[in-house]
Amino acid sequence: MAASISENEETQETQQNQETRDYQENQENQENQETQQTQQTQQTQQTQQTQQSQENQEITIADGRFRIDYMIASGGYGRVYVGTDKKTNKQVAIKLEEVGQEVSSPCRRLETVKLEGRLYRKLPPHSYPKLHWTGTTRGGLYDALVTDLLGPSLGNLWEYCRYSFTLDTLCNVAIQALKRLQGLHKKGIIHNDIKPTNFAMGSGKNGNTLYLIDYGLSTTFEEIKHKEEVKETGGLLGTAYYAPLEALRGRTRSYRDDLESLGLQVLLFESTSPQILQRNGSAPSFQWLTNEALGFLPLAGR
Repeated sequence: MAASISENEETQETQQNQETRDYQENQENQENQETQQTQQTQQTQQTQQTQQSQENQEITIADGRFRIDYMIASGGYGRVYVGTDKKTNKQVAIKLEEVGQEVSSPCRRLETVKLEGRLYRKLPPHSYPKLHWTGTTRGGLYDALVTDLLGPSLGNLWEYCRYSFTLDTLCNVAIQALKRLQGLHKKGIIHNDIKPTNFAMGSGKNGNTLYLIDYGLSTTFEEIKHKEEVKETGGLLGTAYYAPLEALRGRTRSYRDDLESLGLQVLLFESTSPQILQRNGSAPSFQWLTNEALGFLPLAGR
């Protein structure tokens, strides 16, 4: 009887040892597979980075004065990179658009980078991004625009602040944004796409200055002043969420539309500020914001 018990114990111990070895082998196999997958992923990323780096090196801007470092954004209007001005060793923003790039929407424009280059030359000298160079890259593959590298966008800051600006911050933002629009309109330029992501803070000593950016959809008053005041354009130009009423109706844009979009943006910021929420109890409706934004219109005429 004792021998039988001993044999059973040995059998159980053998089974347990086998199960332990099987488990350990399975764990080792899983770890090896994970390691191989990680190595493959790293190799793929390194290959892609190498290919991207080689492609960037092949793009010659201003006879090699500007070097492309890495991409920070891409979209329907091309790609934006952080680059280096070899002449000053300072970082810059480089926007590239393929020459002859097809446009996926009738409301988007061809050659937006070329348009931006022309408009940048008309901008006031202070509190607007500085144009360093614009033209076509060697080989004629891309239109390029090189400007100051700025800090985070107003949209990024609002998100960072959990969509809640203090009243002091809100007032500072609103005043600076109005000044940027005033300077732009004095130069006869209508922005057409006023929204939080098209305002950006400066960097370094200009870190508290608000800049107005992205002029790819902008027009000049000269382009529309000889046209009828109300004209169907066939589609929405800009971003629907912050679009003024006339734009939503598909009509010709004007200075007042920029102000209406800004009014909507400021009121949206205001509706989520702690002081306003504490006073009102809840955020107002989007329709209320739209109606209140029309209050900005007396600041400019057609």
